[in-house]
Amino acid sequence: MEFGLGCNYWASHAGIYMWRNWDKAVVESDLQKLSQCGIKVLRVFPLWSDFQPLTYVKGNGYYEIRNGDIALDRSTPEGLAGVDPVMIQRFEEFVLLAKQYDMQLIVPLITGWMSGRMFFPSAFESRNPISDYETIKWELRFVRYFVERFKGFDNIAAWEAGNETNVMSFADEGWKQGNYYVWLSNIAGAIRSADPSRPVIAGIHGLSIEGNLGITIAEVGEVCDVLTVHPYAPFVPHCYVDGYTTMRSKLHATTESILYSQISGKPCLCEEIGHLGNSLGCDETVAKYLRANLYIVCRRIACTGHIACNPQGYGHIYPLALQRIELFLSKTNLQAPAVKHIHIGTSLSRNQLYIVECVSSILTCRRIFLKLIKGNSAHKGTVFTVIGVHT
Repeated sequence: MEFGLGCNYWASHAGIYMWRNWDKAVVESDLQKLSQCGIKVLRVFPLWSDFQPLTYVKGNGYYEIRNGDIALDRSTPEGLAGVDPVMIQRFEEFVLLAKQYDMQLIVPLITGWMSGRMFFPSAFESRNPISDYETIKWELRFVRYFVERFKGFDNIAAWEAGNETNVMSFADEGWKQGNYYVWLSNIAGAIRSADPSRPVIAGIHGLSIEGNLGITIAEVGEVCDVLTVHPYAPFVPHCYVDGYTTMRSKLHATTESILYSQISGKPCLCEEIGHLGNSLGCDETVAKYLRANLYIVCRRIACTGHIACNPQGYGHIYPLALQRIELFLSKTNLQAPAVKHIHIGTSLSRNQLYIVECVSSILTCRRIFLKLIKGNSAHKGTVFTVIGVHT
């Protein structure tokens, strides 16, 4: 068995806003550094509000969906789908760069939730994207276009419905039983109609046997080819009571993943894992927690590990200013100088632990260090997300 390593990727210079602030040179530099360290899988997010920037224009007794102030050109595939052709071109550049470095991509399609806030197109900000028919119509158009557009690139490994899309279902009317199942079925069906050759990954977290978030584990298994867990202890009942290095915490990710897999009858990917800042544990303790989890999970199931990134730079953006805990899942300071040095060393032997070390220069003196290796280290810096998958 080969245990490949990868990461959830946002560009080092702009984080969530990498597509609107596109810098090909910086992105290529990031990928080059990651490739040198053995990174082979990237989970990359086409931000919904950037890629389908629709606005809702009202007149006297009529309305129109536009791309900003510009009428949609319905004679083109881009116009019919309401997508921004500039963003599509940038994503293609990214796919080609990833291919150049022999990297496979997992693509969450409806990325309307990321790092503590929603990113809906302006036209749909007051609507529930899971239950509103008008919004769903445009989501399906986006998904079909995007998959059709990029399915010919052989380094696309899999499609996802989106990033934690069950969170979006709480947009205005809460989690209603059945709504999310119907939405997920439609999105997965649209993906498969355009590209039946690749698996559909759920990209969701926080599920239960009873379906407290509008859908059960078994129901997700009916719809998706691969289930996912994002086992952050503060958001899971009964897990936020022990220290990071206790048995319960160390077995959390593996146990939850096995539970999902056995109930659904489908493979389960531990897609994100990590802490939420030093308020929940010191660096040394969290490093031990992550090391233990990566080792246990990789021996039992496919694993993607999420290591929290430096929280600086997004504190002024609503709702991150109110949900401070989510800052530890964000990226580095937008005004920070370019990364001077990044090093991620990896060992893919089944009988060895995995090393993760990132070093970066930022404006603030607040640093995070993490090194997953036996013994103590004090290397400080910004930490990239880490993924491992069975291949």
